Amino acid sequence: MNPRQTESYQQIKMQNQVREQYEQQQTERKRNAIVLFLAYLRAEGYHNSVSAIEAETNVTLAKYEPCDNIDIVSVIGEYEDYFKFKFNRQVKLVKKAPAKDDTKQEHQSLVLDKIQKRSQSSAKPPPPPGKSSANKPAQKDAKDAKEGKETKDQDEEHTPNILPQIPVKEISNQNLKNMDKPKPKEEMVEGEAEAFRPILAAAPSNFPAELLSFYSIIQHEILTEHPTQSFKEVVGLEKPKQILKESVILPAKYPDLFTGILKPWKGCLLFSAPGNGKSFLARALASECKCTFFNISASSLLSKYYGESEKLVRCLFLMARQYERSVIFIDELDCLMGARDGDSEHEASRRIKTQLLVEIDGLNSVSNQQIFVLAATNLPWTIDSAMLRRLEKRVYVNAPNQDDRAQIIRNVIGDRIDGNLIQQMVMKTENWSASDVCAICKEAAMSRLRKVLQKLEANEGGHYDAKKDIQIGQEEVTEALKVVKPSYDLKLQEKYVEWSRDFGA
Repeated sequence: MNPRQTESYQQIKMQNQVREQYEQQQTERKRNAIVLFLAYLRAEGYHNSVSAIEAETNVTLAKYEPCDNIDIVSVIGEYEDYFKFKFNRQVKLVKKAPAKDDTKQEHQSLVLDKIQKRSQSSAKPPPPPGKSSANKPAQKDAKDAKEGKETKDQDEEHTPNILPQIPVKEISNQNLKNMDKPKPKEEMVEGEAEAFRPILAAAPSNFPAELLSFYSIIQHEILTEHPTQSFKEVVGLEKPKQILKESVILPAKYPDLFTGILKPWKGCLLFSAPGNGKSFLARALASECKCTFFNISASSLLSKYYGESEKLVRCLFLMARQYERSVIFIDELDCLMGARDGDSEHEASRRIKTQLLVEIDGLNSVSNQQIFVLAATNLPWTIDSAMLRRLEKRVYVNAPNQDDRAQIIRNVIGDRIDGNLIQQMVMKTENWSASDVCAICKEAAMSRLRKVLQKLEANEGGHYDAKKDIQIGQEEVTEALKVVKPSYDLKLQEKYVEWSRDFGA
């Protein structure tokens, strides 16, 4: 490999690692600020405000509390003393809000599609190494220079939130390896599986008034708990995992590589027979994408009142544009986007389909927003062709092969069954779905448990260690194979394969 190309890849990897560390630091700072404010409000008696903030942010004083001798008032006081000592003048933390004039009102009523991303000055990633923003000349107009001279001096002289620059030449391969190592548990503020909800954005001032009543409805569909699944737990399905990673996860890690013709996919359709892991893939993506995840079903967007379904669809995509990165997962897409068949279709159904098509088509016109639409269905041949065109990737989630089925059985009951019986179950479950394989594992375990319970009931006065008698044998496997049957036949699976060959992407 070209040494210059290797150095370039190392620079990209290093920049990504620095940015991820900085973003994690800013997330912890935001969490700490919420905890300090909650403690202050509780001490001052604002109990209703504390309850509201805890419900909205999912950061509670039951999980976190300020350290000894730490409170928000003392932090502000120490910062004021520090600023006075360093700059020999008092710091201004609060100023009077200017009177709202017509010009400002007109500026705030711009179209929501063109609003800028929320100000994240505290979470802004550092500039690339060797391109320090301090080298760029400050370009301010006369009005800003006159009104904000003091603020400008403060920003130039005191920048506590800026990450120190790390020259590329000073980073060796050993340092890169050290950066790859995960933090020890004691250094991690919270585990990956611990629930932490990012602060949900409130409706902006220019949000359409007719959609405000639907804002809270869609907000309830935002995933607020960290799923426990991950892509490592998904057995097989390498192609779907690759598509999802290169659509959401990798563009966030290496944004410089996904530009122009290589910009991320905007939509993906997962289709297969029931029980092959489409929803599991969505949960794994939600666990690893580190972005706002909308979990949408047909009931989320359908309403019995005239015109409300279209408003819900519009509100959903307007809310997704508020966040820097969003994933909209629509389960059972065929319920919403069946093929339009002219006069026999109800007007309300046709309107919501049209609105959904318009909103998804509008995602491609906004290049600086990362909104990804993920859909799943068991009936891909019933979906409207216009929707299929907008979902750029149409990926078949295949049934598990022999190796995958063996791995699933080991994951479910591997500690209770002999290896020879695992191979027997693998051969008997050819063309079965992943959920059917899990079902037969559970049935075999339950069959053994029934016999254990009978012994417990018959030996009430004696001593019987039931936990040691849970090993699954040939008899339990045979009984499970007689009881559990596959949820679909081979002809249906061949239909999916044929549709994937004709319309997959």
